[in-house]
Amino acid sequence: MLALARQQNVLVSGKSGIGKTFAAAFLIRETLLNDAEGKALVLVSGAAKTTEVFNLLTRLCSAKVVVASESSEHLWRDASYSKRECAHAKVLCVSPAIASNLFHLGHLSYANVALIVVEDTEEMFTTAATFTATLASKYTKQPRHTRPKLFAMVSKTLSELDLPTSSNPLYPLVSAFCITQPTFRKRATIAPIIVETFQYEATNYTGTVGHPVEFLRGANALHCNAEALFASLLALGSNGSTNSQYDVMIESRCKQFADAAETVLEQLGLWCFLKYIELELRHELDEALLSQNDRRLDAHSINLLTTSDEAPSVISAASDMSDHADVKSTRSFLDWIVTQQQTEHGGLQATHSRLKKAADLVGAYMENAASHGGRCWIFMQRRAHTRVVAEYMTACFPSYPPCCSLQGGSQASIAGQAAATNGALKAVDVEALFNDGRNPVLVSTALSTEVDQIALCGLVISMDEVVDPHKLLDFRQRAHPDHGVFKYIIADTPLDFEKYRALFTKMATLLSLDNGHGGNDQETLDQAVMPRLKQRYGSHHHGGHGGRTKYELYHADVKAKMTLDNSIALLTAFCHTLPGIKIYDNRPLYVIKRHLVGRHHDSRKRFRSTSNNYDDDADNHRKFLYSASLKLPSMLRVKHVLLTPKVVSAKQAKCMAAYKAVELLLKRGFLDRSFKSKLLINRNFIPQESVDEDMELETQNSYDIPAATAVEMGLAPIKSKFAQDTDQAVMYLYGLGGMPYGILVHMSTHPKQVTLPRAELVLALQFHVMLMRLICYGVDAAANHRDDDVEAAFSSKNDKGYIVVPVLLGGDEERVDIDWAELHNLMQTALLRPAWPLPTTPHGLAIDEWIFVSNRRRDVAYVVQGITPVLVGDVARRVVANNQYWSYTIQRAKSAPGVPILGRWYTKDALLKSTPEQPLVHGIEIPAAVPLIRYVHEQGTSPLEYGHLKERLLIPDQTSILSLRKSQYFEALRLLPLLFEFERKCQLSTLMFAVGRDIHVKYLEQATTKPAYERLEMLGDCFLKLESTWWLYQNRPDIKSEGTLSMLRGDMIRNDRLCKLSMDKMLHHYMIYPADFEQRPFRTWIPSCMGRTPDAVIAHLKWIADVLESTCGAYIEGAGEVAGRAWTGCSVCETPQVYNRTYFPHCLPQPVPAQVDPETPRDLATWDLTHLGYDDIPERMYLLQTSLKYNFKDKRLLL
Repeated sequence: MLALARQQNVLVSGKSGIGKTFAAAFLIRETLLNDAEGKALVLVSGAAKTTEVFNLLTRLCSAKVVVASESSEHLWRDASYSKRECAHAKVLCVSPAIASNLFHLGHLSYANVALIVVEDTEEMFTTAATFTATLASKYTKQPRHTRPKLFAMVSKTLSELDLPTSSNPLYPLVSAFCITQPTFRKRATIAPIIVETFQYEATNYTGTVGHPVEFLRGANALHCNAEALFASLLALGSNGSTNSQYDVMIESRCKQFADAAETVLEQLGLWCFLKYIELELRHELDEALLSQNDRRLDAHSINLLTTSDEAPSVISAASDMSDHADVKSTRSFLDWIVTQQQTEHGGLQATHSRLKKAADLVGAYMENAASHGGRCWIFMQRRAHTRVVAEYMTACFPSYPPCCSLQGGSQASIAGQAAATNGALKAVDVEALFNDGRNPVLVSTALSTEVDQIALCGLVISMDEVVDPHKLLDFRQRAHPDHGVFKYIIADTPLDFEKYRALFTKMATLLSLDNGHGGNDQETLDQAVMPRLKQRYGSHHHGGHGGRTKYELYHADVKAKMTLDNSIALLTAFCHTLPGIKIYDNRPLYVIKRHLVGRHHDSRKRFRSTSNNYDDDADNHRKFLYSASLKLPSMLRVKHVLLTPKVVSAKQAKCMAAYKAVELLLKRGFLDRSFKSKLLINRNFIPQESVDEDMELETQNSYDIPAATAVEMGLAPIKSKFAQDTDQAVMYLYGLGGMPYGILVHMSTHPKQVTLPRAELVLALQFHVMLMRLICYGVDAAANHRDDDVEAAFSSKNDKGYIVVPVLLGGDEERVDIDWAELHNLMQTALLRPAWPLPTTPHGLAIDEWIFVSNRRRDVAYVVQGITPVLVGDVARRVVANNQYWSYTIQRAKSAPGVPILGRWYTKDALLKSTPEQPLVHGIEIPAAVPLIRYVHEQGTSPLEYGHLKERLLIPDQTSILSLRKSQYFEALRLLPLLFEFERKCQLSTLMFAVGRDIHVKYLEQATTKPAYERLEMLGDCFLKLESTWWLYQNRPDIKSEGTLSMLRGDMIRNDRLCKLSMDKMLHHYMIYPADFEQRPFRTWIPSCMGRTPDAVIAHLKWIADVLESTCGAYIEGAGEVAGRAWTGCSVCETPQVYNRTYFPHCLPQPVPAQVDPETPRDLATWDLTHLGYDDIPERMYLLQTSLKYNFKDKRLLL
């Protein structure tokens, strides 16, 4: 139906229920998109049916829709009311009588109506014959190019209508089609999906805020360092803790604050950038003031182990911290930020066009759905954006209730409310408010737990780009299938439409499989998805588009065309024609910049998968956008760098940069209209001596440092043992200095050889996976994956060639054997067993060997300090007797040494339902292993600090006991820094073997660790400068200028070249960044044979180049200058070359032959300039003349 209606005026015949009105609504959408000034008129016979049609139109159309229903039909008789409604609406759903009145009053005209939809043509002709005749008469009198489209519907068949003899005047204006009805009517199982597009608007906030990070660090009108204030508020709110753990936390939070602010400015706009700063600073300010009140409480007055049943007195909210200098500065800065949000440059219009499009959709839907109370759900990619977008929507529509947002982890907020109020809100509270319609707009990310508690909505919007079809299907299923719609926002570009078509096809396949059709009955893409290009000359194009894309240049006179496909080749061909003087680098330098915008979450995909196979690491789960910068050769005198916007691929960004460069060269006269160089006398001839095989010089601003594998460690992967035909595997067992654990590895230096049958190797590997998950991720990860297929429990890239097994220690520490009894015992018993009733000491473990794990929070373990005399029933009686005891005493309590508090995860109902006879158990939280690894990184230079360990009171019947003893668990925790150090030594040993030099391991460790390499970097930098200077002195005697030599030396050892050499020598595979591990534990490093491949560390180009210099320094320090010279591949002679030729007569120049004709020829090609010693003098003279934009008659001036 849509395909027919896009081409001509149609009359669609078919019974009710086949989708005629649905197709008309889609046609209205497309017509209004193509004609921004036009309106759509929907004629419905009878006011009773208008409400049904109105609901469908508001569901699919993203414009203001007005209706003359039974309750409002009398209002349309008023001229002022009807004029106001017609002025604000884009779609009018009225009866023929009201439409006749609107045409009569002049509120509607055929000039501003782009589409007329007739709901039932036969019924309208029967009830309003005069209006039908007038409509047809006026329609035929209009010029053809200004006539609106007609989409008429009728429920009768064409044979019943008898069109040749019918007197209906509309039938001659349309082409009739009959749509056959299916054998049965399917109920809608999923909401329709509609693409909404937006046009990119050029935004430049440099004049307002400059660089966002510099703005936060003081480059603003107040010269206020917001980042320092943020760190100060974090320190004030940390209860005075000053250990290194809190310092790392504050540093990490400040980095997240700056990075998120930069992303908000880039993806959402200036207003959201200012609002994000305001929200974050205000939240931390309130937290700091609240923590000051909490510190004034006496810890012993809230000790649950005491017998006092009285709650402490409530302390006044006044705090001495209000007079703190940083608090005052924060409040002044917040007042200024709020003022900036109301200025012309920082107002609501200073936002990204994608966000404006989402606001338009929300506004139109809320205005249309005001009568029946619709709800709208907006999905985002980043959690930091959800609250800011909710604030923006609330500011755009102040007449509607405020928007709410979910940030994950039970965090929720309502826009416009104070931080203290939002702090008391939970996700369940916001879900209830949204489901009830009291807060009808919700902004969230792709939540996994909260999503099932939220009712289906009328409008669901995916504001950010989606790359996973599973996620797109999940979003779409959040819309009600009967009266809801899902809208997906993309940019109005051909590339985005192509990506959407591919994504839609994958989603349709998944939907067909879920419905049990086996992929044979797939949904089709009915919506016309094509970019709405601006039309030239104001002509109307139906069913197609004219004009050219943005990156296309066509010269019709010479039939030359430039697009993104050939832009790189054109620029390369021009650079080939530049004078090859072998001094300047005449290659274009491309720098590809990567912008991390998120990760490809595939939770739904994992849940649907039948296996837990981690060997899918070929698909990089990080998502990048790419931009390119291009530096043209310096001889062209183009000083500025050409920049491109962010796109989805590096190739596209590079093509766009080359396109801009060719455009610039064309404007400056270096190219003709055929895009060929003007620097050559023979345009089709390229001198071979100027052709460089590696013409394009491309680099990136950052590269990935991959996680260590068995290759870099010089070990054989464990999975290779399973691939062998034999049933037995030969391994080697190493002890770990008296620990009850050893390492099985295929490296026979001087260990004990162990022959393992396949079943024992599988059992040992299962133990290793369980133990590593336990100490890295917690009890929950280890308990949930014990029965998995062990060969599929980790990726091949994370198979580093070693596993950990329990060992029996003999008298000699070197004589160790695998403890098979302990291994079988741990693998055959449950990892967790119920803690209530408490085990007796003679038959079980000693109390100080117990490790308790809460059933509701299994990622944290607690060492039992003792069983308290306080019963659960005693605390429950206090809660029942005093209403404030739970809300104030228990929840406001702070743990202190020797003063435990009730676990935060317990609820009031859980406490009251517990067995009253059981005692509370005093436990101390086991710290994470990150401080241990930091201690190893810093080589013991700083004390090992864990900070204040949390002490909790545990309820036994809601707790489990770990099968490992405390001593076993603590010994397992000690494995992590040892395994990390073992991997590093294997890596450095492989590096040392690859280069063939015996360098002290401490130098290689420093050279490949950031930022420990800086001293060696200085040494290596000086060495490379000396070597490159000497090479130039030896090999380029034709260059006399010191400035030219210095410039050429700088070009030889610039960062991009050093980075390329460093990556050629695989140095980036041996680099580590300890600070990244502390900020993101177990994301960039995990032990061998567990889980997915760790994330690669994103390293800047200069860091990789610096490691080459520091490695040179390590070689000079460890093996001398000759070794460093040989390893880097410098071609400088070992002994300086001596010029032993006689000075005379070689110092005299060759005699210049006399010129035969004193008249200077005008054609440079006829000049004989070989005696000057340069072959490219004519090309250089043409280049000079083109640069000066002046045609010299006397070419001697150019010479």
